[in-house]
Amino acid sequence: MESLHDAFGGWEQVRVPRVIGRRGAVAGLVSLSAGAGERACAAALSVPAGNRIGFQMRRKGDLIGTHVLNFAVQGDGLVVSVAIDIVVRLLGIAVYRYSHRATETWVGGRLMAFASRTDRDGKDLWLRMQRGAEGLVVEGSSSGRYVAPDGVLPTTYWNKASLTGRLIDSEDGDLMNAPVSEVGMDAAPLASGGTLMARHYRLAGDLPLDLWYDQAGQWVGLVFSKGGVPVIYEKL
Repeated sequence: MESLHDAFGGWEQVRVPRVIGRRGAVAGLVSLSAGAGERACAAALSVPAGNRIGFQMRRKGDLIGTHVLNFAVQGDGLVVSVAIDIVVRLLGIAVYRYSHRATETWVGGRLMAFASRTDRDGKDLWLRMQRGAEGLVVEGSSSGRYVAPDGVLPTTYWNKASLTGRLIDSEDGDLMNAPVSEVGMDAAPLASGGTLMARHYRLAGDLPLDLWYDQAGQWVGLVFSKGGVPVIYEKL
């Protein structure tokens, strides 16, 4: 089972150090009334101001990629588009490439559909989820077909509710077990060079990484580690 934190081939997995701190298819979306309905949807799902969350990624101080989410609210519906692009270079030569595109669809505060395609250095991965009479049906390149448990969410991280239940690998559909512990308040880095005080959570099990959310519950930071070297998200 692999996810974004496993993306870099030969980097061995280790515990995340405290490096932050003190220093396809859109289905089921319906068009409803604008105005108050849009504001309620945005508030309930912690849609960010400007309808965008963006990060740049650093490893050993080098920029290696970006992770950007765009939010489109219409009445009671929300569509989240995700784009991740990574290039790891050695002596100026690209030794690893990663590209991920996903679309997440919500209606009435409920996840209705999800579709993604991932190119992990030449390996093709995909995931489709669609809510129907059976529930949320998942089909993925690794997982096969199954009906997801209630409350399960994909590993897109923007929705803080993902800390309260099981997760689905947004690359290939595998169901993940990632116990969460709260570390406390500390500083998440910004691409501008500053920091932002935010609440820090640590995930374990199938998905060892650290996440930060601000006082409004919006995603503002992430760190995962390979070979003892952290990959640090800096909020744009």
